[in-house]
Amino acid sequence: MTINNNYWQEEFNKALEENINDVELLNFLNNPERVKRYSIEQWGVWTKYDENGVLVDIRMLVPEIVDELTLRINLHKYKHAYEYYQKIGTPYKGDIEKS
Repeated sequence: MTINNNYWQEEFNKALEENINDVELLNFLNNPERVKRYSIEQWGVWTKYDENGVLVDIRMLVPEIVDELTLRINLHKYKHAYEYYQKIGTPYKGDIEKS
């Protein structure tokens, strides 16, 4: 499967709408300890909290981009990372049992 230009433009526009163009986020995630790329089928975004429940770090596992599907997975995971990134330094305010 190849990435056509129209599809790429649509996905790029979605990323911009989600503020994934945030330079601070991209600099934060531009760390080999935070983002790992593998050809396995298990991906995700993980968070780390300190002893007071304050969000202190984010880690991601995403696939290598080789086709439209892996591109979409990456954009989706970066979107979630951005949501968490906005909460770094704040305490967790959810119901742990439901999360």
